[in-house]
This record gives sequence, C-alpha cells and structure tokens, in this order.
Amino acid sequence: MKPRTPREFPSAFLNASDVKASSPRQIANFAKRLDYIAEITETIMSEPVIVGADEFREFLSDLELDVSVNHNSPPSEEYIAPWLVHSSWTFDLTSSELRAGLSEILERALEEGAPLLNSNRVQFSNWLKDLGIGLREALDSFYDATSYSAALANLIAMDVLLAKLLAGLSSSRLMDFANSSV
Repeated sequence: MKPRTPREFPSAFLNASDVKASSPRQIANFAKRLDYIAEITETIMSEPVIVGADEFREFLSDLELDVSVNHNSPPSEEYIAPWLVHSSWTFDLTSSELRAGLSEILERALEEGAPLLNSNRVQFSNWLKDLGIGLREALDSFYDATSYSAALANLIAMDVLLAKLLAGLSSSRLMDFANSSV
C-alpha cells in the first residue's frame, strides 16, 4: 500500500479530556490505525468486480489479513484499544448523542446484513463495496466531526464495519466462488 498524507484529527476530538490524557505515542499509533483503515477502504473500493475465482480468493485472503491486523490492536500502553473508545470514552454520552453523529449512509451500512453463503463473486464484491462506502463515510465523518460525540460515534461505526468485514471475509471461505455463476 502506498504512503498517504495524514489527515488532521478534528479539534473536538483532540480537545476532549480522554484524548488529552493519551500519550503522544498513543495518539500517533491511533493515527496510524486510522490511516490503515483508509488504506483498507481504498483497497476495497479499487477491487475489480469480475476476476477469476483464484484471484478473488487471494484478494479476499489478503484483505482478511489486513483487517485482522488492524482490528486486533495489540494490548499495550502504546495503543488506544477500540474497547477503551467504546466503553470508557463514551461513558458520559447517551446513545442518542452518539447516534446523532451518524449519517444516513453510515446507518444503512451498519444495518446491512452479511453476505449469504451461496453468494457469487459479483454479489460478494457488491457487499464489499457497500462496506467500503460505509468505511469511507465513517472516516470522512470522523475527520469532519464538530463534536466529540460525533467523532466517537464514527469511530465506533468504523469498528463495527471492520468486524462485519472480518466476519464476511472469514465466511467467504465457505463460499464456492469457483462454481458460482460469475
């Protein structure tokens, strides 16, 4: 994956006490994690719809590795764990405050179901693209957030979409793309 120009965190996020309590190393690693999510999103969005079954499997396997590495940050004092963001950082916020920070596009992506086990390559590619659109929306909405609750809501949405992506990629190993109609 190619180097990217890092985006600036929104001031509403940086000025929050939970974020200010994080070390510069944690913030830098958090920025790297979000950049990796952006790379994963670009990979999904650039995947050709129709390729051979073997190439498609290789693409999905590589993508599964990237998502696994990103979604499972090592437990360490150098990283801000997703669980910390989901639980501790949202402690004083209501679900209504968080939901208000989500766009309709993102809500649809969060409600999208998993691909069926009898999905063909085109159907699975379309499911991937829909998740990619959701991830891009969550990233853009995080960086454009004007409130701490909106920033956190979009971080949570990213993690939900990554978990759905990982589950779908894992279940794709049970799908017969070689014998499906496309």
